[in-house]
Amino acid sequence: MLDFIVDYLRLIISGHMNTFEIEALMDEEIETHESEAEVPANSLALVGDSLPAFGIVAAVMGVVHALGSADRPAAELGALIAHAMGGDFPRHFIGLRIYFPISDCLRQKSAETSQNDAVRQSHSAF
Repeated sequence: MLDFIVDYLRLIISGHMNTFEIEALMDEEIETHESEAEVPANSLALVGDSLPAFGIVAAVMGVVHALGSADRPAAELGALIAHAMGGDFPRHFIGLRIYFPISDCLRQKSAETSQNDAVRQSHSAF
């Protein structure tokens, strides 16, 4: 934040750029900073979105494995199907209860730290 303020005060004081150019440059830097701040939150949300799909794939593979063992006794077959279905729940839980809240928290933090717009407006007053 301090670097942002100092850099643009230096440009304003030097007088080599007009106000509109400085404001456009500030807007571009703010947009770049905001889009870069969204990358971690979007990445975690994408992982959270994909984990349930991995759980479903694992469950289907487990059921296929269980059906391949159809000649075994019912107790063993039931255990294999239970294991196949049990692998699905943790992935849903981790995706929905861990990755999404962390992603939302990161989005809130990036929104709170985005104070550059107020700095830009105060610099434009010069």
